[in-house]
Amino acid sequence: MDELDTCQHTLEQFKKSLECYINQSYIFVNIDTALKMIREKSEQKFAVVTFDDVPLDAYEKAVPVLLSMQIPFTFFITTGYIGTEGFMTEAQLKKLDNQELCTIGAHTKSHPMLRKVSNSFEELKESKEILERLLGHPVDYLAYPFGRQSSISHKVMKQAEKAGYKCAFGTIDATINDLSSKSLYYLPRIVRK
Repeated sequence: MDELDTCQHTLEQFKKSLECYINQSYIFVNIDTALKMIREKSEQKFAVVTFDDVPLDAYEKAVPVLLSMQIPFTFFITTGYIGTEGFMTEAQLKKLDNQELCTIGAHTKSHPMLRKVSNSFEELKESKEILERLLGHPVDYLAYPFGRQSSISHKVMKQAEKAGYKCAFGTIDATINDLSSKSLYYLPRIVRK
């Protein structure tokens, strides 16, 4: 599982990163397929391209590249950022959601360090509900803000399951393997900045 972040990359570097994975025999899949491959313990090397928050630059620059290369991708949305400066609007989010290659996931309402707030369950549940109302379909996947073990507790992982997510992602700098796939509510993602 890998996250490719264009915030610090030029478009040319972003394209080269994608091509590098292809040249190393990775296949790019959406999260539904990744979850199936994890459960089946697939031997195939795969990557999922993800973006956190709702950055306008990723929408304007990375999405056209991904669409032209036919690579699936996921945007994990911080609902409190929608429509604020530097982030996507509701209309852009709906347009993006209509792309067959795009999956929309949740990234909480206000991007808190969930381990340290008393309303962590509300952050998880309400961001899911807001996105589902806006998009008109279930939102099944979550990426934790900050994503490190120090920012997520076992309680928060249980809350993610209770809120109705199928799985959740952290930012452990590792690939998915037999050990990491035992906890679908704390899957690793490699962050590229």
